[in-house]
Parts: sequence; structure tokens; C-alpha cells
Amino acid sequence: MWLINKTLILFISILLLIFPVQNLTATNNPIVYNNIKNKHPIMENVENVIFRRLSNHQKKELECLIDNIWFEAGTEPESGKIAVAMVTLNRVFHNKFPDSICAVVNEKRGNVCQFSWKCEQKHTNKTAKKVLTNGNEMMYNNIRRIALNVFMHHSIIHDVTRGAIFYHADYVKPRWKNVKFTTKIGRHIFYKGVCNGNSTTCN
Repeated sequence: MWLINKTLILFISILLLIFPVQNLTATNNPIVYNNIKNKHPIMENVENVIFRRLSNHQKKELECLIDNIWFEAGTEPESGKIAVAMVTLNRVFHNKFPDSICAVVNEKRGNVCQFSWKCEQKHTNKTAKKVLTNGNEMMYNNIRRIALNVFMHHSIIHDVTRGAIFYHADYVKPRWKNVKFTTKIGRHIFYKGVCNGNSTTCN
């Protein structure tokens, strides 16, 4: 049984690489995403199988990622949604941030939420699932598809943010130090941390 499950998981992973999630325009992108309108029917079944096989903890992590994509980039293009997902996971694997998706999304430094929607929505108890499945289930499924692909393949898919761990909207001008511009996607400008002078640690 273990061998069968292992073989099935391998098969599913291969299918995700063959029929990945969304359309990205990027130079030398090793994975080209399918447009949502042309999504392969096999892919939908594969996504459902993968989701059902996630542990409860993994499902919770995935929902936190879905919420962050929706509230941070709900009106952004597909590449912008993927970019927010990548930044979220980049932080998880960075030694200056918490080591889980939900902890990264919920992080506060002082009284400042790292993702502004967490402070703005703190009294409403809204989630992407609650908001979208009542009227726009296709949007929810689209975002879940993006989140699942980044969640499962963060280390191997092309990072459109070029390693970014910070971003802000293009209509604000934060006074950030020790960051380096990487790219602009949609209305968001992305940055990665740089070392502080002679310090061996980076932000």
C-alpha cells in the first residue's frame, strides 16, 4: 500500500509539471503555465486528489496562502497572484521570518502587520473561502490552484519575484533600507534583502 501511494504521489507530481497552473510571461521560464480558460480536465481531478491527500496541517497552511493571495493580490493579474505566493514562501524559507505559512501571514512587528490586510480585516473574520465561495467559486478555485502549485513546487518553479521577500504597491513610498529592487509585477514592486554594511546578516 505504501508503494502504491508513493507511486500515485509521484504520478500526480509529474502531471502537475506537465499541466502546471497558470500563464506566466517570463524570460527563460522553465515552466509555462496554462491559461485558466484552457485548463486540462485531468488537471482538475489531479488537484482534487492532491488536496484530499494533504494533512489537516497542510490544508490549514494552504488556506493561509490562499487568503494572502486573495487579500493582497485579488485584483492583480495571474503573475501578480503567483508573485505574492512566492514572496510568502520565500519568507517561510528565510531565516529572518517564521517557518510556516500561517505564521508568516499572521506576523506582526510591533503593531504593524507584515501583510496589511491582516490588520484591516482583523475584526471581520473574513477568509477568501467565505467571501468567494458564496459568489465567485471560479475565482476561489483559480486562487487555490495557484496556491497549491506554489505550495507543492516552490523550490523548482520559476520565481517571478527573483527571490523577493518584500513588496509594496506602486502608489506608496515606504522608507525602507537595506533592500534591493528585483522587479515590478502589476501594481506591486518587489525587493530582496541586502547585507547591512560589514554585517554578515541580511534582512
